[in-house]
Amino acid sequence: ADDTYRLTGSPNALRVEAVSETGAVRGIYDLAAQVHAGRSVAEDLGEEITSRLPLRMVDMGAVAVTPDPAEWAAGTDYSHAPKAFADVLLPDAPYSDPESLGEAYEDFDEFLRHSLANGYNAVAFPGFVEFVTFDEAPGGPVYADGDDHRAKALALREAFGPFWDRADELGVDVFLRTDMLTLTTPLAQHLTDRFGGLDTTNPE
Repeated sequence: ADDTYRLTGSPNALRVEAVSETGAVRGIYDLAAQVHAGRSVAEDLGEEITSRLPLRMVDMGAVAVTPDPAEWAAGTDYSHAPKAFADVLLPDAPYSDPESLGEAYEDFDEFLRHSLANGYNAVAFPGFVEFVTFDEAPGGPVYADGDDHRAKALALREAFGPFWDRADELGVDVFLRTDMLTLTTPLAQHLTDRFGGLDTTNPE
Protein backbone atom coordinates (compact mmCIF):
# COMPACT_ATOMS: atom_id res chain seq x y z
CA ALA A 1 0.00 0.00 0.00
CA ASP A 2 0.99 3.64 -0.39
CA ASP A 3 3.26 4.54 2.53
CA THR A 4 2.82 8.30 2.18
CA TYR A 5 2.06 10.21 5.37
CA ARG A 6 2.01 13.77 6.72
CA LEU A 7 3.18 14.82 10.19
CA THR A 8 0.83 17.41 11.69
CA GLY A 9 0.15 18.92 15.10
CA SER A 10 2.94 20.37 17.21
CA PRO A 11 6.25 19.09 18.61
CA ASN A 12 4.47 18.18 21.84
CA ALA A 13 1.38 16.71 20.19
CA LEU A 14 2.33 14.98 16.96
CA ARG A 15 -0.19 13.39 14.64
CA VAL A 16 0.57 11.03 11.78
CA GLU A 17 -1.98 11.35 8.96
CA ALA A 18 -1.64 8.62 6.34
CA VAL A 19 -3.56 7.32 3.35
CA SER A 20 -3.11 3.75 4.55
CA GLU A 21 -2.13 1.68 7.55
CA THR A 22 1.21 1.13 5.83
CA GLY A 23 1.84 4.87 5.79
CA ALA A 24 0.89 5.19 9.46
CA VAL A 25 3.28 2.40 10.40
CA ARG A 26 6.06 3.99 8.37
CA GLY A 27 5.45 7.30 10.15
CA ILE A 28 5.90 5.61 13.53
CA TYR A 29 9.10 3.90 12.37
CA ASP A 30 10.49 7.18 11.02
CA LEU A 31 9.79 8.95 14.31
CA ALA A 32 11.44 6.13 16.24
CA ALA A 33 14.50 6.38 13.97
CA GLN A 34 14.71 10.13 14.64
CA VAL A 35 14.56 9.55 18.41
CA HIS A 36 17.22 6.85 18.13
CA ALA A 37 19.47 9.19 16.14
CA GLY A 38 18.96 12.08 18.59
CA ARG A 39 17.19 14.23 16.00
CA SER A 40 14.09 16.34 16.52
CA VAL A 41 10.86 14.43 15.95
CA ALA A 42 9.39 17.66 14.59
CA GLU A 43 11.89 18.10 11.75
CA ASP A 44 9.31 16.98 9.16
CA LEU A 45 6.35 18.76 10.75
CA GLY A 46 3.89 19.89 8.09
CA GLU A 47 5.66 17.93 5.35
CA GLU A 48 4.25 15.16 3.20
CA ILE A 49 6.62 12.22 3.35
CA THR A 50 6.62 9.74 0.48
CA SER A 51 9.19 7.22 -0.60
CA ARG A 52 11.08 7.46 -3.88
CA LEU A 53 11.71 3.72 -3.47
CA PRO A 54 8.35 2.11 -2.70
CA LEU A 55 9.80 -1.41 -2.96
CA ARG A 56 12.70 -1.86 -0.54
CA MET A 57 13.79 -5.50 -0.58
CA VAL A 58 16.35 -7.15 1.63
CA ASP A 59 18.06 -10.51 1.27
CA MET A 60 17.79 -12.88 4.24
CA GLY A 61 21.52 -12.88 4.85
CA ALA A 62 22.41 -15.42 7.54
CA VAL A 63 18.88 -16.21 8.70
CA ALA A 64 18.61 -19.93 9.49
CA VAL A 65 22.29 -20.48 8.67
CA THR A 66 24.18 -22.34 11.38
CA PRO A 67 27.53 -20.62 11.95
CA ASP A 68 30.50 -22.95 11.60
CA PRO A 69 33.80 -21.06 12.10
CA ALA A 70 35.86 -24.13 11.26
CA GLU A 71 34.25 -24.29 7.84
CA TRP A 72 35.49 -20.79 7.03
CA ALA A 73 38.87 -20.96 8.74
CA ALA A 74 40.76 -22.01 5.61
CA GLY A 75 39.22 -19.18 3.58
CA THR A 76 38.53 -21.50 0.65
CA ASP A 77 34.74 -21.98 0.91
CA TYR A 78 33.37 -19.84 -1.91
CA SER A 79 30.19 -21.84 -2.41
CA HIS A 80 27.27 -19.85 -3.79
CA ALA A 81 24.89 -21.95 -1.70
CA PRO A 82 23.93 -19.88 1.37
CA LYS A 83 23.01 -23.06 3.31
CA ALA A 84 19.91 -21.42 4.74
CA PHE A 85 17.63 -23.95 6.44
CA ALA A 86 20.26 -26.69 6.04
CA ASP A 87 19.38 -27.94 9.55
CA VAL A 88 15.65 -27.71 8.81
CA LEU A 89 15.33 -29.62 5.54
CA LEU A 90 15.18 -33.40 5.52
CA PRO A 91 15.55 -35.63 2.43
CA ASP A 92 12.54 -37.78 3.35
CA ALA A 93 9.12 -37.27 4.92
CA PRO A 94 8.21 -35.21 6.88
CA TYR A 95 10.87 -33.19 4.95
CA SER A 96 11.50 -30.73 7.79
CA ASP A 97 12.76 -31.02 11.35
CA PRO A 98 10.20 -29.42 13.71
CA GLU A 99 12.73 -28.30 16.32
CA SER A 100 15.07 -26.69 13.80
CA LEU A 101 12.07 -25.19 12.01
CA GLY A 102 10.95 -23.49 15.23
CA GLU A 103 14.42 -22.03 15.80
CA ALA A 104 14.54 -20.82 12.21
CA TYR A 105 11.15 -19.15 12.61
CA GLU A 106 12.36 -17.18 15.64
CA ASP A 107 15.47 -16.14 13.70
CA PHE A 108 13.33 -15.07 10.74
CA ASP A 109 10.89 -13.12 12.94
CA GLU A 110 13.71 -11.19 14.60
CA PHE A 111 15.24 -10.47 11.20
CA LEU A 112 11.92 -9.20 9.81
CA ARG A 113 11.42 -6.79 12.70
CA HIS A 114 14.95 -5.43 12.38
CA SER A 115 14.47 -5.05 8.62
CA LEU A 116 11.22 -3.15 9.11
CA ALA A 117 12.91 -0.81 11.57
CA ASN A 118 15.57 -0.17 8.93
CA GLY A 119 12.94 0.75 6.33
CA TYR A 120 12.64 -2.43 4.27
CA ASN A 121 9.24 -3.76 3.19
CA ALA A 122 10.08 -6.90 1.20
CA VAL A 123 12.28 -9.95 1.63
CA ALA A 124 13.83 -12.39 -0.86
CA PHE A 125 13.13 -15.90 0.44
CA PRO A 126 15.29 -18.78 -0.88
CA GLY A 127 13.54 -21.46 -2.87
CA PHE A 128 10.97 -21.80 -5.61
CA VAL A 129 10.78 -25.19 -7.29
CA GLU A 130 10.72 -26.78 -3.81
CA PHE A 131 7.32 -25.22 -3.12
CA VAL A 132 5.55 -25.65 -6.47
CA THR A 133 3.38 -28.67 -7.32
CA PHE A 134 2.88 -27.77 -11.02
CA ASP A 135 -0.60 -29.32 -10.78
CA GLU A 136 -1.94 -26.89 -13.40
CA ALA A 137 1.05 -26.81 -15.75
CA PRO A 138 0.34 -26.56 -19.50
CA GLY A 139 -0.03 -30.07 -20.82
CA GLY A 140 -1.18 -31.46 -17.50
CA PRO A 141 0.35 -32.04 -14.08
CA VAL A 142 4.12 -32.48 -13.99
CA TYR A 143 4.12 -34.96 -11.11
CA ALA A 144 2.24 -38.25 -11.14
CA ASP A 145 0.04 -39.30 -8.23
CA GLY A 146 2.21 -40.38 -5.35
CA ASP A 147 5.32 -38.60 -6.64
CA ASP A 148 7.60 -37.59 -3.78
CA HIS A 149 8.32 -34.22 -5.43
CA ARG A 150 4.68 -33.18 -5.06
CA ALA A 151 4.43 -34.53 -1.52
CA LYS A 152 7.58 -32.64 -0.57
CA ALA A 153 6.32 -29.39 -2.11
CA LEU A 154 3.07 -29.60 -0.15
CA ALA A 155 4.91 -30.47 3.07
CA LEU A 156 7.38 -27.59 2.69
CA ARG A 157 4.61 -25.13 1.88
CA GLU A 158 2.91 -26.14 5.11
CA ALA A 159 6.20 -25.92 7.02
CA PHE A 160 7.18 -22.48 5.72
CA GLY A 161 3.66 -21.07 5.43
CA PRO A 162 3.87 -19.57 8.95
CA PHE A 163 7.05 -17.73 7.91
CA TRP A 164 5.26 -16.12 4.98
CA ASP A 165 2.16 -15.45 7.09
CA ARG A 166 4.30 -13.66 9.68
CA ALA A 167 5.87 -11.50 6.98
CA ASP A 168 2.40 -10.65 5.65
CA GLU A 169 1.22 -9.82 9.17
CA LEU A 170 4.09 -7.34 9.50
CA GLY A 171 3.46 -5.84 6.05
CA VAL A 172 6.51 -7.40 4.40
CA ASP A 173 6.15 -8.83 0.89
CA VAL A 174 7.84 -12.18 0.23
CA PHE A 175 9.52 -12.91 -3.10
CA LEU A 176 10.67 -16.47 -3.74
CA ARG A 177 14.24 -16.33 -4.98
CA THR A 178 16.08 -18.54 -7.43
CA ASP A 179 19.04 -17.29 -9.42
CA MET A 180 19.06 -19.94 -12.12
CA LEU A 181 16.78 -22.39 -13.89
CA THR A 182 15.98 -24.97 -11.25
CA LEU A 183 14.58 -28.27 -12.44
CA THR A 184 13.45 -31.52 -10.96
CA THR A 185 13.83 -34.61 -13.14
CA PRO A 186 10.06 -34.88 -13.88
CA LEU A 187 9.90 -31.15 -14.68
CA ALA A 188 12.78 -31.44 -17.14
CA GLN A 189 11.04 -34.41 -18.78
CA HIS A 190 7.74 -32.50 -18.95
CA LEU A 191 9.41 -29.56 -20.70
CA THR A 192 11.11 -31.92 -23.12
CA ASP A 193 7.89 -33.80 -23.90
CA ARG A 194 5.79 -30.67 -24.37
CA PHE A 195 8.26 -28.22 -25.90
CA GLY A 196 10.93 -30.48 -27.33
CA GLY A 197 13.56 -29.50 -24.80
CA LEU A 198 14.95 -26.42 -23.09
CA ASP A 199 15.56 -24.25 -26.15
CA THR A 200 15.13 -20.72 -24.77
CA THR A 201 14.60 -19.32 -28.27
CA ASN A 202 11.36 -21.33 -28.54
CA PRO A 203 8.55 -18.79 -27.98
CA GLU A 204 6.43 -21.44 -26.23
